[in-house]
Amino acid sequence: MNWLKKLTGQLTGKKEETDNAAVAAATPGVPSAPSDAAPSAYAGQDLTLREGAPEFHLFVASATLDTGTGLAHGAMHLASLLAVEPSRADWQALAARYLDAANGDVDALLPAGDERFAHSEALRAWFWQRQGRTAEALDLLLQVSRAERHAIYLHAWALDWLEQDGALALVDDATMMQLLATVLNSVEEAHESSFNIVRAMKRWAALAERASAGYAPSPILLMVRAGLQRKAGNFDAALAITGPIEKAASAEQANAIGLLLRCMRRFDESEQAFIHANSFDPDDITPKLEAGDTCFEAGNWQKALGWYEAVLAAADGQEWALASSWYCRYKLDGDEAWMERLWEAMRGGDNRAHQLVFRERGRLAQSMDATANLLRQMREGWLKNGGGDGGTIQIGTSSLDAPSNQLAFALEFAAHNPAARLDMESGAVSSVDPRLALAPVDYALWAYDGNVPHPAMPAPDAAVRDAIAALALAPYHPNENWAQASHVAARFGTAHVRDMLAVMVYPPPLPQGVSALEWLPRVQLAAAQVLGQVDSGWEGSERRRALVSVLFGPMDWTTCAAIRVLAWIGAAEPACATDIMGLFAQMERHIPEVGHWDWVTLLYQQWLEIPSLFDTEREELRRKLAAHEGNFSED
Repeated sequence: MNWLKKLTGQLTGKKEETDNAAVAAATPGVPSAPSDAAPSAYAGQDLTLREGAPEFHLFVASATLDTGTGLAHGAMHLASLLAVEPSRADWQALAARYLDAANGDVDALLPAGDERFAHSEALRAWFWQRQGRTAEALDLLLQVSRAERHAIYLHAWALDWLEQDGALALVDDATMMQLLATVLNSVEEAHESSFNIVRAMKRWAALAERASAGYAPSPILLMVRAGLQRKAGNFDAALAITGPIEKAASAEQANAIGLLLRCMRRFDESEQAFIHANSFDPDDITPKLEAGDTCFEAGNWQKALGWYEAVLAAADGQEWALASSWYCRYKLDGDEAWMERLWEAMRGGDNRAHQLVFRERGRLAQSMDATANLLRQMREGWLKNGGGDGGTIQIGTSSLDAPSNQLAFALEFAAHNPAARLDMESGAVSSVDPRLALAPVDYALWAYDGNVPHPAMPAPDAAVRDAIAALALAPYHPNENWAQASHVAARFGTAHVRDMLAVMVYPPPLPQGVSALEWLPRVQLAAAQVLGQVDSGWEGSERRRALVSVLFGPMDWTTCAAIRVLAWIGAAEPACATDIMGLFAQMERHIPEVGHWDWVTLLYQQWLEIPSLFDTEREELRRKLAAHEGNFSED
């Protein structure tokens, strides 16, 4: 069997599980457990090693190296470890120790056979490059990237290799073009990409210019070069490569111009470029789709619909065009039947339909406790009557509320009833006191005088507050929101962590037409997303200190923001997942028995988003979520 066909197989198949158990039994201190077994309990840093987790692979790889026996088995765990975060310097140092222990014999560490896996072949490429076999290493890493349909190894390793003096001369033109094209297709547009990805793409774009200086001109070369510059955000450089629309001599060139102009938000010119691209081959639906998407982004629903219908006339049932056409019709006539079609397609697995439903209906959840519901009613009255008439608004609650409730009232007062003041009487306090931190934290957001909350830190720097406000104003598209937050994190850095936290309790004023119950969670989430990317690494990082402070601090709407961002990190960065699940478990043990707390349901929902859960853990979390939702509905 061609090894590429088996390349995407998982390392931990049945044979590997058996091998793990055998090695564990023979190696003192190495735990063994069936792959679907849950650890006995979560306990933060006392968590048992979880088979398949990065810390498990690190433990086995390190222990095996220390014994000096079974290096091939240890190397497989090392390969799985590096697949999680190939850029980790300490894990690469461990790989170098493996190569030294095997006296440079790569085949002894990674025996070739019928079953060859992506992770181990990537490690083989790393070993080869270290031995000076750069051309072979790059070719193998390219095969791995194509089979895995991602380019994390290219970004983490190949870019550094290719930037070394003399490296480009070792790579033939065809391989280099394939590398560059693979990288180009591995990332989103610049405005949808994180700061680190855009920075890497700038390096790839510069590398492409160096590498291709002597290449023969071709439409594909132009498209790749311009595409790399575009995804690096270097729009002027990309435009210099593509030239103007009227000089486009191929469909590839015209498409490259159209994509670039769309990113520059020059929508009319972009559409013209795709029209020109279509003239080279009227049967090709790609320029029509791109023209439709350009008009879609511009909000020109009628024009976009026309292009999607042209695609459907040429390719009946084309999924992207069909779902997009329904959305355009919905925006044009408001008929819910079109949205129902999108819902149905989404339930059938149509990704474009899912994207469009979320675009239209996706919202960040608002608090649904009694005080928040009262504020909703009062705001409706103020809007209907042209504002409030001041006075003292007295509210009595049966239990302690989240302090952000009072913050939301203050925002609405400032916008609609500036002469009013709030007098809130809180009732019972749970034995799990929501006013207190669950554990020592580095930053406190809230402090209390009795049952009255107030911010525990000074007001934020205005520039930080304004940057986070701009993030909160953007439509709620989590992937794009996360990417844009990374640029704010890079701009301000760890020196402004306190300011980022302070924005959560000193929010910017309400934008026109936005309620406090919508605005405040968006601001708090935007601030948490910035904090989640303010530095790298995890243990000892500033981002962990800040997010744990919000999670374990006094319970509030801000707790929800911390849970969302921690779950996002746990899903995107598996090396952090075990610790984050431990934090969630610690939080679960402190659910107040009195009052309504939005974070409890969210905790279970977001916990379930972490991919590294065992099946038994996932089943138990679903059971707890259903039980909590059932109790809440009875209340």
